[in-house]
Amino acid sequence: MVAVVRDVDLGRLGGRRAVERRLLEEFCQDRRRPSITGGASTRTGRTRGRPGLSPSDTSVAAASVADCASAGRAPTPRQAHITTPHTAAKRIVSTLYLVARLVTVSSRRQTVDYTVGRTPPAPPRTAKIRAMKLVALTLALAYLAAGPQAAAQDLARVTPESVGLSSAGLTAATAALQDHVDAGDVAGVVAAVARHGKLVYLEALGQRDLAAGDVMPEDAIFRLYSMTRPITSTAVMILWEEGKFQLDDPVSRYIPEFEDQRVFLDASDPDLSQTRARDGDITVRHLLTHSSGIGSRSSTIYRAEGVRLRSIPLTQMVANAARVPLFEDPGTRFRYGISTTMLGRLVEIWSGQPFEEFLQERVLAPLGMTDTVFWADGKRADRLTSVYRPDRETGALRPHAIEEVPFTQRPTLIEGGVGLLSSVMDFVRFSQMFLNAGELGGTRVLRADTVALMTRNHLPDTVLPIGGGYMAGSGWGLGFNVVLDASAYSFPVGQGEYWWDGSSGTRFSIDPEHGIVAVIMAAVSPSRGGGFREEFKELVYGAIVD
Repeated sequence: MVAVVRDVDLGRLGGRRAVERRLLEEFCQDRRRPSITGGASTRTGRTRGRPGLSPSDTSVAAASVADCASAGRAPTPRQAHITTPHTAAKRIVSTLYLVARLVTVSSRRQTVDYTVGRTPPAPPRTAKIRAMKLVALTLALAYLAAGPQAAAQDLARVTPESVGLSSAGLTAATAALQDHVDAGDVAGVVAAVARHGKLVYLEALGQRDLAAGDVMPEDAIFRLYSMTRPITSTAVMILWEEGKFQLDDPVSRYIPEFEDQRVFLDASDPDLSQTRARDGDITVRHLLTHSSGIGSRSSTIYRAEGVRLRSIPLTQMVANAARVPLFEDPGTRFRYGISTTMLGRLVEIWSGQPFEEFLQERVLAPLGMTDTVFWADGKRADRLTSVYRPDRETGALRPHAIEEVPFTQRPTLIEGGVGLLSSVMDFVRFSQMFLNAGELGGTRVLRADTVALMTRNHLPDTVLPIGGGYMAGSGWGLGFNVVLDASAYSFPVGQGEYWWDGSSGTRFSIDPEHGIVAVIMAAVSPSRGGGFREEFKELVYGAIVD
């Protein structure tokens, strides 16, 4: 049994040794129980001391015998409120323990009929019962070894027509994207469309790296930048479901540095010597809706004060943001900024875990988002796309070094606002989970009512509108841009759609009205890329026939 355990990655169940101890304890408890016959069988063909087990069974069991004296009860795993592959496996293991015990007990408690003339039944074959338990536990371990994909498989691929889309229309979308590649708007692009939970479109065009001449793969890894925010917000709301905080709690309750934060007298010309007292507290809801008064990572004052650097830890960035005054009082204006990175620190405080660990355990692993990481190492680095910027004079794409710390190295700052990398299909899974009201492939990440709460507007009328251009007609939920007026948009959206994008050419949209998830990723900054994302959305919606 130990040999089986050693081949399984059980890090998320308390470590290999913790699970090994638990299985050994079960094994050893069986060994300590006296046989119902009062002794071991010595029948021909049976191994002495282990009746009913073949030599091969005994060789496996013998590996555990030496450990029985030191085997102790494994710590009870922390119970999660969701059904992740790992929590499901825990439940399966527990159920198999129970079934095996019931089999054992029921066998031992057989009613013996001593009626004259009848032969009493043979005593239960306890060794076979032990073998059954060994098989059951091995099956459970095989389930554990399957990993996150056991609960969140890729979406089934179907024809466009089977879900009310036109193949010709989607072919036109591909042709338009190829035109943008050929025109040099983007070096390459990957795009996907799912409808009614089925994948109907996945295309990769152009090149991952122009200098190397590498073709763009479907599983290319892109810098998400602002598309990191809804993932972080999901982690926050998991903890809200667990009662770790209330949305209108003051942030200073958990991060005291925000207690005495002041406000600039003139947000258009921030001066550290010209401030006033703050009116009202920053709440968790303010951070989720970008109405906290905290500024953008690109603001001049933040850069001058070194507020956000990928070379500093998260705790330091939060302290830096708290010592610089707010741009306005909390709740009075929508200001897109680093609020979500503050939420990453709150996740650590509420969960007692490093932010990236909680995110992996409760969001990414359950959804099978295996390419969503804070840095790309090993083979992932070979799939990381190079970022380009158009030359100001010629318009030709040139390599663009955005980061102080490359995304192929572990940054000191684990940033919930803009820090993640991901692939198109990873983000399709994330988006489909939301469209499915918090569940994907049998794995529930959020309650349905939590998804509904997150995807409605939370900004008061006094704060709307939040901007012009492609922000016209938008409100803001708990981590998403929410469509309030579809007619105000310059590209097709569904009423009640929620979406967002990233500063190097990524975008996703979740449209409950039409049952559509669309994800498109490129690596160009500024992200406009000749309007490739808008044209793609227009052609996809033009392909709707039913």
